[in-house]
Amino acid sequence: MEQRAQIEKVISVFLFAGLFLNLFFVYFAQERLYRTETFGDNSLGAEKYIRILSVVFIFFTVFLSLFAARAKYKISVFFPYLLLLFTLTLNFLISG
Repeated sequence: MEQRAQIEKVISVFLFAGLFLNLFFVYFAQERLYRTETFGDNSLGAEKYIRILSVVFIFFTVFLSLFAARAKYKISVFFPYLLLLFTLTLNFLISG
């Protein structure tokens, strides 16, 4: 049981880190939009790496959740997990 609690803590940490970094990315994206509209500067800054790290954390969250909960639920419950994993991977590959 203790191992399961540790896995759940790791999943929670990955989820909150991914969501926090995504929020942080939105802030930087708004700053980049302001720079683009005001000065015409269209360069990417640190937000590119924050977005990559955010997507990786959320990807690991979904991946770990999928395998941690496989014994609890029916196979029909795993479809949303797989769909979320596929959507995140596709979004990351297309947009970087």
